Amino acid sequence: MKPNCKFRAIVATGMIFGLPGYAHAFDLTGAWATSAEQCRKVFAHKGRANQLTFTNF
Repeated sequence: MKPNCKFRAIVATGMIFGLPGYAHAFDLTGAWATSAEQCRKVFAHKGRANQLTFTNF
């Protein structure tokens, strides 16, 4: 086994056993579109760089 592969195996094993078995939930608020057709109502492209922003309701 190459040294690089050994390092990857050690890191992967450490991550599996080092990470908790659960995830913490958080509240994510903001504008959402439930379908692709509604994206134009929620998001808009503005500026020279064509940045994605929220539309005004």
